[in-house]
Amino acid sequence: MASVKIAYHYQFAFTKTITMRLNPTYIFIMLLGACTFMGCDKEDHPEGFVMKFWNVQLSGANVVPSSEGNNSHAYALLYLRDDYQLYYDIYFDSLSKGSSPGVVEIRMGNAIENGETILTLDGNFQDGKLKGNVDFPKSLADSAINNDAYITVAGAGNGALARGQLAKEVVYTLDLPLTGDQVVPGVSTTATGTAYLRITEDFSVYFAIDCKNVPAGETLTGAHLHSATGDMLFNFASGPADFNVPKSGEGSNDILNALKKDAVYIDVHSDQHPDGLLRGNLR
Repeated sequence: MASVKIAYHYQFAFTKTITMRLNPTYIFIMLLGACTFMGCDKEDHPEGFVMKFWNVQLSGANVVPSSEGNNSHAYALLYLRDDYQLYYDIYFDSLSKGSSPGVVEIRMGNAIENGETILTLDGNFQDGKLKGNVDFPKSLADSAINNDAYITVAGAGNGALARGQLAKEVVYTLDLPLTGDQVVPGVSTTATGTAYLRITEDFSVYFAIDCKNVPAGETLTGAHLHSATGDMLFNFASGPADFNVPKSGEGSNDILNALKKDAVYIDVHSDQHPDGLLRGNLR
């Protein structure tokens, strides 16, 4: 006697399996009959098959730029079927005081970019939860699968409440103000800046060093992450073209640990202030 497993497919391609002991001849007849009836074609299956699954953590800290005090956090389960229906189940386990989740979008972009919307999910949140499905055109779905993309939830006033990358979880975020008075010795300047950092689970570093009001005639020449002793840990910029644009580079566990625990700082250099025009101290 042979043993055969018969699987019943439900929505999201979850399966329930039972085991029956059947004569091999009966097994062959059953399979032949099933193929004749169903055409042996998975496209005839009314529920479709899941070809891509995303389990995303969304956080207010991932928003670029982040808002002080935004401690919102959510989970999103996304199931893309082979008929390009996207099923979603999103719920907030933490919401900032006075906030409420609104429009949900999938956008193109890495962890530091604010990219173009490619899909808006249907429905409204009830008690911090949203569940439903929507058509996800093949060309757009393929872009989300093969490139950097993220899901974002708007809050009051359409500002982003929480955000999460589809492919790689963001494990560290930093929005650090840069000023002249933090340089040693202090610098009097009209220039100000902000260093935006997002590090993902594979230690990729996504960043933007934004500077404004740089005095006329002064040229930015570089920006770095330094240890407390002044050693350079990471190079953000090597010339004026590297500022005010999103960029990325390879990090490491050592860099991540230094950012989390050590008294590191980020500084910006210029041709007129080679020892530092702006600086931001972390601890």
